[in-house]
Amino acid sequence: MTYEGVHMNPDYIKGVNLGNWLVLEKWMSPALFDGTTADDEYYLPTQLDPAVYEARIKTHRAEYINERDFATIASWGLNSVRIPVPYFIFGDRAPFIGCIDELDKAFNWAEKYGLTILIDLRTAPMSQNGFDNGGISGVCKWAQLPDEVEFVLSVLERLAKRYGHRQALMGIEIINEPNTTTSWPMMNVTERYKAVDPELAEGTGPIAFDWLKDFYVTAYHRLRDADKGALPTDKAVVFHDGFDIEQWKDFMRGSDGRLAPEFENVVLDTHQYLMTAEMMGCPQTVEGYDDFVRNTYA
Repeated sequence: MTYEGVHMNPDYIKGVNLGNWLVLEKWMSPALFDGTTADDEYYLPTQLDPAVYEARIKTHRAEYINERDFATIASWGLNSVRIPVPYFIFGDRAPFIGCIDELDKAFNWAEKYGLTILIDLRTAPMSQNGFDNGGISGVCKWAQLPDEVEFVLSVLERLAKRYGHRQALMGIEIINEPNTTTSWPMMNVTERYKAVDPELAEGTGPIAFDWLKDFYVTAYHRLRDADKGALPTDKAVVFHDGFDIEQWKDFMRGSDGRLAPEFENVVLDTHQYLMTAEMMGCPQTVEGYDDFVRNTYA
């Protein structure tokens, strides 16, 4: 594959994340939150007139990322983009405004410029992590709500049906950065991200790995199921490690240590934040970080 003379190896991913486009993060675009005390996307529409909220969101989405960005990304020799999307992408969770039209445009642009797309389901109802980028700060209850777990599975299925056979689709990431029993003490969500409504946050807590592994297996099968997601096996199913890569040594593997026959084209996603490494005792030097990563992830 070539673009403007740049050779792209389809087996080597060189990509960029398009954050703050379809899932807002206040630190990237604080002006979107002007006139409110909201720190996340959950509370923004509750503090704005509906017409003002709609105008801000639609203007932001039209201007923040456009076709020119995809052309530029390709011209730099990159070959992929990761696009975070919200659970309300299909426009069925008022008062939030869906963004499926924007994702449709992204696929058209990606195919025009020879890029692939990893769809990253970034948020879940009542949040999978309690971070601002999980939709609502200080609340982490999604995994405790069976109806909302099922809703997320249905969103994944609909994304697979809509884009599964698009040339640009590289894969679908099941859920971004679930806050697990390993990461919970380090992230200190209830102190770092104070809940606006303590009653709403009641019961907030970490996600257990046994639950998360079962959910990933369920999501994998729902995505691949011909009657549900119908995601072809040449498209990857990506799962995040919940900030503990060692938990996944035997995951989806058979007794021979190989990937079990019922699983194909799965990818483990690990986010090596310098902040997290420092919390675990990594020295605050480049050399110290290199040694830490080498010893921790070898």
